[in-house]
Amino acid sequence: MNIGGFVDIHCHILPGVDDGARDIEKAKLMLRQAAEDGITDIVATPHNKSGRHNADKKTCQELISELDGWLKENKIPINLYLGNEILYRHGIDDLLEAQEACTLADSFYVLTEFSPKDDYGYIRSGVQEIVLAGYSPVIAHVERYDAIACNKGADRLEELIELGAYIQVNAASIGGTAGFFEKRRVLKWIKSGLVDIVATDGHGTNSRPVKISESAKIVKSKCGEDIAEMIYHTNPQSILQNKLIYR
Repeated sequence: MNIGGFVDIHCHILPGVDDGARDIEKAKLMLRQAAEDGITDIVATPHNKSGRHNADKKTCQELISELDGWLKENKIPINLYLGNEILYRHGIDDLLEAQEACTLADSFYVLTEFSPKDDYGYIRSGVQEIVLAGYSPVIAHVERYDAIACNKGADRLEELIELGAYIQVNAASIGGTAGFFEKRRVLKWIKSGLVDIVATDGHGTNSRPVKISESAKIVKSKCGEDIAEMIYHTNPQSILQNKLIYR
């Protein structure tokens, strides 16, 4: 696997809409960082949470157009797409149908977040609701959920996958930012075929940066080139192309 050409399907790069890039200049710095790290495609995924003033689709599209123009002017080879990281709540399908929340790159994939303390039954029922509505949930940073980061985690991931979910972990977790035990757990999941996508969940250039290449090197070394190719290239490309991810 050649390092480069990465697709980042989870990134908080749109300025001033959530806890990611605070302004347009910070967003530009994040884009430069991403390009230097070999990222060629980014799905901007601002938070969409109940009770929050979420940026509407029109505003987000205008911000993407502004950044896209700057990328072209500066000959930075990154393609931008729109999505949301949607905190699960009942009626999520209504939000999507009303375009109050966005799928990933206008596909049938939905980047879905849960709260760290949500119990497994709630996560499971959320996945079922999204699947029954005709979408494919991509569960964001599963390593953060207490109900998954436990001794039953692998079995529960298997069940969620069987229900129709896809599993995303953060690159920083593979790099060991959250500690040795989380890194070991995530790599074990990857080796077992329980992870579909690695993304940056980028929020800035220092804390939670838009970097993915170092984690790809670790996965290639520890889990093999075929697995690395799948979770860093093939699967995220399938999302951009609105194609089924094959396991």
